[in-house]
Amino acid sequence: MSNDVNTLRTALFSALQGLRERCHRLDITLLERSEHFVQAPDGRRIRLLRTTRWSDFDLFGERERARSMRAASYYVQALICRQWLAEALARSPQAGTTWDATVVITHFGPSMRSADPRYGRQPGTASFCNADDDLIPLADLWIHGHLHCRHDYLVP
Repeated sequence: MSNDVNTLRTALFSALQGLRERCHRLDITLLERSEHFVQAPDGRRIRLLRTTRWSDFDLFGERERARSMRAASYYVQALICRQWLAEALARSPQAGTTWDATVVITHFGPSMRSADPRYGRQPGTASFCNADDDLIPLADLWIHGHLHCRHDYLVP
């Protein structure tokens, strides 16, 4: 990993910690790499996993990464969100902590299936969606934003 990437990660971590502290003082819940539990009206305990899940520009694979990144050169991204989300989804309930369902909330879309059909398979689409198709089945529901079109699809 280059020195520039390490410097960027350190700066992002520091900024995130400061933002968390500020939000806590203002009684605001920051929805970045956080886990939260709510009680559903039917009594089920729902686990919410929330992260921006910044684009890693790998939607079209490693061969197209550079081209996709050029299409979104204005954009600074962080890969740590995917690692956190994958680990959180894989985690089993520990003693005293249980849940009946997991809802993932991200800003970026988790799949090419979420892409805006008006633009389709072009490098810029990689700055709106990720290739997290392997993570989708680990959640009971995935809610995301960032795209200006609606999709509702099931993943077996």
